[in-house]
Amino acid sequence: MATIVSKRPATRRRDPFQLQMLVVMYGILAAGFGFKAVMRRFDFYTGATVFPTVLYWHALVATLWLVVYAAQVVLVYRGKLRWHRQLGMASLALAVAMPPLGVMAGVAMRHFDIYQHGLGATELSAYTFLAILTWDMVLFSALVSAGYLLRKRPDWHRRLMFLATLSMSHAGTARIAVPGFVLLGVAFYIPDHVLIATAAWHDHRTLGRVHPAYRIVWPLWALGQTAAMVLWLGHPAWFLGLCKSVILSWG
Repeated sequence: MATIVSKRPATRRRDPFQLQMLVVMYGILAAGFGFKAVMRRFDFYTGATVFPTVLYWHALVATLWLVVYAAQVVLVYRGKLRWHRQLGMASLALAVAMPPLGVMAGVAMRHFDIYQHGLGATELSAYTFLAILTWDMVLFSALVSAGYLLRKRPDWHRRLMFLATLSMSHAGTARIAVPGFVLLGVAFYIPDHVLIATAAWHDHRTLGRVHPAYRIVWPLWALGQTAAMVLWLGHPAWFLGLCKSVILSWG
């Protein structure tokens, strides 16, 4: 009896790593914002207060980006590449809107905190925190732009879009602060580097090497964060003056 050999090609096992990282990143964001909203009840802002309108636009666009990125990761995992490409091009408007809205929301909230509520009005770092906000948007813009330009190279595109979304995650850890557990300064950047290191380790384990996307971006990421930290906590006179003039002129 002749042996029947199946001609069906072996199904390539899909790597769930991007899904796993998605859960971790969004868990960090949910924990930080949930902590501030539920546990602290936004107690920085007392009384009947209306936040600057740009903050709501920023929140809307950032949330939509997170939803779209999650959908994109799921679509790739399920092999729906045509839908992935179509949604990617449709989401370009979000990528363009995010940086300016992020910077404007940061300036508006600094003005709101300092000049309407007197929070940190005498603390120089309350003004120079704009360095952190601006760097975050520069980093996101650079990574997303590179990701779109390299969309025909899936290995680069996938990692760059992951890194771009990861750059948003420390917005969660920055909002966790309780007695005995205060995340100050560089501490809220720690999850960034833990997750990049995890991604690099995954590459090394599965590919035998770390992808150039991580080898190039990671040092620049750390350098930019260091420069932003120096401007924030060192508040040099020229930068402090710039931040004050920008914040004071808002509205």
